[in-house]
Amino acid sequence: MHRSKITALLQFGLIAFICVGILIIIECLSVPASAIRHFHLEMFRYGTKPSILRVNQGDQVKITFTSRDTAHSFFLQDYNIDAKVSPGDDLIEVRNPFKPADSPEDVRELSFTAGKKGWGSLVSVSRFRCHVFCGPMHGFEQGDLIVRPNFLLMTNLGLMAAIIIYGFMRIFLNHGNSYPPTTVLDLNRFAFIDWCLKTRGILFMFSLPFVCGLVLIIMAGIIGTQVGARNLAVILIWIIWMPVLSFVIIPLGGRLWCMLCPLPLAGEYLQRAMTKIRLPKGFNIKEGFLQIPIFMIMVAVAASLSGSPLGTAAIIIILMLLSILLALIYGGHTFCRTICPAGFFISGFSSMGGLMVH
Repeated sequence: MHRSKITALLQFGLIAFICVGILIIIECLSVPASAIRHFHLEMFRYGTKPSILRVNQGDQVKITFTSRDTAHSFFLQDYNIDAKVSPGDDLIEVRNPFKPADSPEDVRELSFTAGKKGWGSLVSVSRFRCHVFCGPMHGFEQGDLIVRPNFLLMTNLGLMAAIIIYGFMRIFLNHGNSYPPTTVLDLNRFAFIDWCLKTRGILFMFSLPFVCGLVLIIMAGIIGTQVGARNLAVILIWIIWMPVLSFVIIPLGGRLWCMLCPLPLAGEYLQRAMTKIRLPKGFNIKEGFLQIPIFMIMVAVAASLSGSPLGTAAIIIILMLLSILLALIYGGHTFCRTICPAGFFISGFSSMGGLMVH
């Protein structure tokens, strides 16, 4: 790695350590003494009121429940609590979900101590959710238990401050010097990899498993269970593919996914077999003109789509049909350059990827 890049990383690491450390110290010193905290949760399709419980480390938390419509549960995994709530009944059935053989306990008020012991005390945000299926949007019935000192919030704020401070340092203290070159591994330097990348049949073999996966996702979304958390389409797209794309493929491989993406594959092969439709001169789609609003719409509806298997399958089918239509009309990779929301997302961060192909 370039020496100036190592120096830059060390500088940023020191700034981040100082910023995060200062905020965590302030947060720990400002937490009030533990006390008894009372809450009442009203549960309904599809949420809870309130949806956020804020407490301090060591607080004795006491919660009562009512249901507005049907049966629900308060499943707080970090604290081994699963409380069943029934409409019109003041009693709640509490059990340890990790000890199914134990008999449940009927109580009017749920009680537990906020915060965990040992390294668990660093867990400042715990998600609670409904563990009883109550409708198609069941997966969105959830909330947060936030325990101060909030190490997660202070760490994120410290890192944000460090990025801003380091950015100003690079601008005002760099004195016009260029940034150190990015270290990128060019895969085409290796003869065998270069041959694979430039051989159409080999690329198709690489893409074939993803084509099969896409067909499986569409079938699961249409004919599979419509319970989002149990449907393979939702699991593969929103729980596996999106995090892997965001945190592994883009940082390491840049636009490597675009080479394997199955969405435009059918359009590209039909394009080679059929005559391209001729449009009037000047009738064209500008790059980014549609991609930006489509990406923004996808982000806006992603929360709903991530809980809807049928919606997930529908959006994939629509994108595939668009890719085929654009391939037959314009040719080339028009869909990838002008429509694909994933391509727009990848293009914004691909420059930091560690691999390069051409």
